[in-house]
Amino acid sequence: MRLVTWNCNQAFRRKQHHLLDLEPDMAVVPECENPEQKGDWAA
Repeated sequence: MRLVTWNCNQAFRRKQHHLLDLEPDMAVVPECENPEQKGDWAA
């Protein structure tokens, strides 16, 4: 099992590929933006 934590410091929608490249089974992403306010997170 691969657990990844990453403080992305906002703008997750532009940085999510870095996290997905690690192929985590579970990811904890503090300080990410709210997709309802800043846009869609869909890759």
